Amino acid sequence: MCRTPTAIYFDLHGTRLAQALVGKSFAVTDDGFLKKIRAAQFSNDMTRVVLDVNDVTEYSAFLLPNPYRLIIDIHGNGGQPAQIAANRDAGSNETHTDSTVANVPAPRNGA
Repeated sequence: MCRTPTAIYFDLHGTRLAQALVGKSFAVTDDGFLKKIRAAQFSNDMTRVVLDVNDVTEYSAFLLPNPYRLIIDIHGNGGQPAQIAANRDAGSNETHTDSTVANVPAPRNGA
């Protein structure tokens, strides 16, 4: 039996969550795959960004500089891919089961 994740999360190493985003989450109402975006300071130097998703079959992610941001494409059953861009900051402390994780290294200067 193939299960689809209910959450996908990214650990952003070498980052701190902006104080204005602590405890906040962002509901998405216009997309069938992405339900909510949230983040928390997972450890002293790592921020975790969590995407609560519905019917996602695959995803891809990459970093862009100036300003540094994480770009995530999510694909699901019967629709166009949804693309989201998450700055290195966002906010909440909830946890999830049935999730997928990606570790994202901190950006290097001059790279």
